[in-house]
Amino acid sequence: MNEEIFPTFALNLILFGSLFILGLYFFILYFYQKTEKQSFYFSLFSFVIALRLLNVSLPILPFKIDLLRLNYLNALDILLSIFSIYILLRLIHSLYQNLISKKLIQSLNYLFMIFVCFHLFFFYYLPSFNSYINLGITIIFSSYFVFLGFQVYFKKLEDYKLFTFGLLILLISALKNSFEWKILGYETFLIQFSIFLFFGIQSYILARRMNQSFIRTEILSDEIKNSNNLAELFNRTYEKFVPKKFLNILNSNFHEELHLGENTEKELTIQFTQIQDFWKIVRGIPSENIYKFINSYISRVSPSIQNNNGIIDKFIDNTILSLFPESPDDAVKAAIQLQWEIEIYNIHRKKTGYLPIECGCGMHYGSTRIGIIGDESRQELTVISDTVNLASRIQGLTEKYGARILISLPSLYKCNSIHEINYRMLDMVRVKGKTIHISIGEILIPRIDLLTDLKIETKFDFEEGILSYIKADFALAMEHFKKVLKINSGDKAAQMYFERAKYFLETGSGDDFKGIHQWESK
Repeated sequence: MNEEIFPTFALNLILFGSLFILGLYFFILYFYQKTEKQSFYFSLFSFVIALRLLNVSLPILPFKIDLLRLNYLNALDILLSIFSIYILLRLIHSLYQNLISKKLIQSLNYLFMIFVCFHLFFFYYLPSFNSYINLGITIIFSSYFVFLGFQVYFKKLEDYKLFTFGLLILLISALKNSFEWKILGYETFLIQFSIFLFFGIQSYILARRMNQSFIRTEILSDEIKNSNNLAELFNRTYEKFVPKKFLNILNSNFHEELHLGENTEKELTIQFTQIQDFWKIVRGIPSENIYKFINSYISRVSPSIQNNNGIIDKFIDNTILSLFPESPDDAVKAAIQLQWEIEIYNIHRKKTGYLPIECGCGMHYGSTRIGIIGDESRQELTVISDTVNLASRIQGLTEKYGARILISLPSLYKCNSIHEINYRMLDMVRVKGKTIHISIGEILIPRIDLLTDLKIETKFDFEEGILSYIKADFALAMEHFKKVLKINSGDKAAQMYFERAKYFLETGSGDDFKGIHQWESK
């Protein structure tokens, strides 16, 4: 091998191995982070330049190469040169997105394919012509690359000094190399050093950018984590105002999906719970402590509702409106547990010198319309139906009958556990604003207080008295209610029936009497 050629061959071989390893490294980086297109094009550019270095080294080996093979090697060298220009263009485009128009990139895609096809078919017949084409393309694109380099520099884009310096060194060396190869038939050391310098600079730029990308990813990850924490906090806060179970009834998981006027109809139990004589109780409490009292009361009774599949719709002064979408059994269990919680709460109130409280629960099962009301600036989920209104009216009767829990009998009869529930038939009423009547019953809780235990003890005579009353046998009804009052003088419902029976016995009831009582007030 010629002593002048050997150093070039050795340098080409060293550069081939270095560029191949460098290309493989950046390709692996791209494989794990496919958003970094510059890594892909840089790895491809490394492979192309490495192959070209190997290709131009083959003719200077101490082996005979016939003319046909030499033509193939020359053709391959031209293809690799053109391909390296194309890949370098794509690399610059990936580094500086707005520097090269997309239309130009698309046009070059087609031109590159046309040139490759033309070269594959005609390289053997026009080797000298192909060589001039290669030189011409190199000059044209080198000029364009110089133009791009100065654009990067004068616009002071990212890493503009390093990029422009490395690009200019590579282009000057490439042009000098093309002329030397055309005239001398071999390359000098300048191209190898310029390649080494260019790839070193470009590796530094990519490594720096990837590090910045990693830092940005970490910052973004922290921001996303903070955003998720804020979203979770917002959802927890939002859920305090609009329970998730309430949204599920509307088949909506997120509040963004809800729209004004959206509604659905569902069979469920509505329950109203209200503190009786509320204003009498709070009259002696400083105004700033009223909220403390209400919140203390709610914090004790709301778990009874929520633990029995109930949904608290809203708090209205001293009233809790709850929904039980699964079964009336849940509403009955919740009301019973709630009354026990009130008893425990009253023990605490007595110890601290406050008056005990009594709560009346009223409930009714039926078809209920659930939806969103308001305007564009303020919206809320609510229930609107005759079921809601009737449940409210039933709750309003608890104080009149001296009852803790009242329920419409049709709702009670839907309970699967009706045989385990202590209750007594109470009345047939037509509440204010209604034209039809409904039967109501009183849920009795054994051992909660003496009055309730006596109601359970006198249940037979009480219900027999009601049946006699409905049949307009007022004398017999009075006898039954006398027996009840003799044992339990505090039974307000028995006293009420006794007075009604006495009234109709003295004045007459008429032929259309059915035992239905009309309430003109809530």
